[in-house]
Amino acid sequence: MADRFSSKNIALITIAILLVIMLISSFRIWPMIKQEKLLIIKEGVLEKISSHQLSTGESYAYNYSSENESVTVHYGLVQRSGCLEFTVSEIKNNGTSCIKADGTDSGGSNLTLNNQFIYFFRPWMLAVKPGWNWNVDIYTNITTVSKLSSFKFYFAGETSYRGREAFIVKQTEDNSNNEATMLIDKEKRILLKEEGNGYQVEIIYGPFLLAQQGE
Repeated sequence: MADRFSSKNIALITIAILLVIMLISSFRIWPMIKQEKLLIIKEGVLEKISSHQLSTGESYAYNYSSENESVTVHYGLVQRSGCLEFTVSEIKNNGTSCIKADGTDSGGSNLTLNNQFIYFFRPWMLAVKPGWNWNVDIYTNITTVSKLSSFKFYFAGETSYRGREAFIVKQTEDNSNNEATMLIDKEKRILLKEEGNGYQVEIIYGPFLLAQQGE
């Protein structure tokens, strides 16, 4: 059996995840978010209705597909020294900093976590409810402050997906035709499915029963 963690496989997974992230509603600047000195992220008011519902020992798996490429990524939640950390089985040394009750880590952003490979949970998911909407503006701060993009997230209905009750969230980008549709689990506040221009992300395993497709 080929080594699951061969350098070739790790490279493929890394590239695939980055491609998916960069495709999401034209988030071409997503990998730069970690470089806080280069970007200024201005978030609208966000009223969360719960603390995160994640627990140590939980495992999740997602299929990421873009055009003709597809890869499965496994996430694990581990409690270490008072910190709830996320791990990606296929990539070593990838843990995030502590996750607080409000879902944020040391970066403090509600848009995403510091680790760009952690995609199934984002802090803003704790705020979704009927009528919800939220705006985020991103500016560069390399030489002078200039606006890169504006993103809008809004509640678009409710549905059932693979036996799980879910909120439908739309994400759009100003001055762009890019749009993403996300299904957020009502109970766990994690991503169940996302579709956008040229890509799809879908849960295939979690700490709860998933019905077969079509049931």
